[in-house]
Amino acid sequence: MPNPATPLTDTMKIDVRTAPFPHLTVTDLFGSEDAEAVLGWLERFDGWTSKSEQHYKSDVHHFAADSLPEDLAAVLTEDKLSRVRELMESSFKVRFRPDHFLLANRYVPGDGTAVHSDFNPDTGHKYFFTHRLIAYFNRSWEEADGGILGLFDSQESTSPAVQYPPLHNTAAGMAMSESSFHAVGALRGGLRYCLIFSFTTEDLQYQRSLR
Repeated sequence: MPNPATPLTDTMKIDVRTAPFPHLTVTDLFGSEDAEAVLGWLERFDGWTSKSEQHYKSDVHHFAADSLPEDLAAVLTEDKLSRVRELMESSFKVRFRPDHFLLANRYVPGDGTAVHSDFNPDTGHKYFFTHRLIAYFNRSWEEADGGILGLFDSQESTSPAVQYPPLHNTAAGMAMSESSFHAVGALRGGLRYCLIFSFTTEDLQYQRSLR
């Protein structure tokens, strides 16, 4: 059993849920100064790659967790990355392999995704993962801006079972599997930034329920 996680902030709150598939939400993931520093870095970053596929449209950039840009690594220290990992292990009651990766993501108006699961049977794939934590950063967000994360009962569902807005310094974590159907609604205003922490269980198995 994973040890309890050490919170990154005194005000951090974690809510773990089982439906429509195992997931969690986090408020006050980082301290306000750290969250502001990460957002500032995302706003200054100019190395985005535009990704436009049948079910996905946004700007992305992959990082190896052990080779972050110097100014970002100054905020996301090894200790803080370890506590993000512990948060996920403790909440989902799993153990992860030591290697993981980060994905920076930027949505501009018109970007979003279709309903998909992120399931991948190829355990040898360079970016194979079983769990993800999506941390949100933005100057302000209003419901009219869109870009809301929705979790679905099935790929054919016409409306989400639950929805989570991309509020600054909050996060959503998901246990991926064949049934982890989710989507990001089209962004209608502003910019939507996030850092996505991707982890893989020790046995390379997807988690379909909380043990």
